[in-house]
Amino acid sequence: MRQTAPARLLRALTRRAVLEPADAEAMANWDHDGGFSLDASVRIEAADRQDLERLLPHCARPAFALERLREIDAEDLVHASVKPGPGGRVSLMLTPLVSRPT
Repeated sequence: MRQTAPARLLRALTRRAVLEPADAEAMANWDHDGGFSLDASVRIEAADRQDLERLLPHCARPAFALERLREIDAEDLVHASVKPGPGGRVSLMLTPLVSRPT
């Protein structure tokens, strides 16, 4: 069976102890491939410095624009969207992941 790129990435992150297995499993069940956005048609050769340098700013961008992030209380954040999302939503409530005992 052929695996998708997000599934392979989640498996690699679990093997390297970056993600707990339960978290990787939960992400795998999210809509839209676990939150990953991937264009597999883009290919850059390792020696192609110009294209690698052009790609780097996209990889280094944070997931959320910090200027649109505000703290509600000690544990909750709200991210205001530039344009409405699914269902007309204009903000997203963010809460921390629950730590698991090791």
